[in-house]
Amino acid sequence: MGTSAYAQQKEDVHLSLKASGVEIKGEVIQKGRENSIECFGYEQETQANPTGRRTYQPLVIRKRIDKASPLLMKALIKNENISATFKFYRTPQRGTAGSQASQEHYYTVTLSDARILSVRQVMPDTRESNAGATTEEVQFGFSKINWTYTVGGVSMDDDNVQMTGSSNGAVSGLRVRPSQ
Repeated sequence: MGTSAYAQQKEDVHLSLKASGVEIKGEVIQKGRENSIECFGYEQETQANPTGRRTYQPLVIRKRIDKASPLLMKALIKNENISATFKFYRTPQRGTAGSQASQEHYYTVTLSDARILSVRQVMPDTRESNAGATTEEVQFGFSKINWTYTVGGVSMDDDNVQMTGSSNGAVSGLRVRPSQ
């Protein structure tokens, strides 16, 4: 069985986020990704039934607790309208132009008319030697989504989103709409 040239490459996801039109800044200082929120986990699930109707689970990220954390809680509590851009980076494939350079931006997911559905903060058992940092899991519901493979210029939109659930069961059947 063959494997992709990217299979063992390091990948990163960086989130740029606005709540009610105001930027929520993360702590990234890397050139070209300044003020983004670094995500070390990302999950997005879409399913279709035989009629073609799509359903979505909430988009979930995992990140370290940082200066964006209180503002994410504020956006959750106040049910603020969210716009989010997730940029995916990877090390270029060996043998391609710029393969010795830094990571390339290869994929983007954009959410519109979104809301934060839940924030779950977790501190690992600090008695363990490899405990790691305190993290949070953030779930987003959304009305519109766009996927773009930036390397090849392939893009797809869905502006008729039906949300079907969350890990805490709080949004079963919810259609996310902007607040009035």
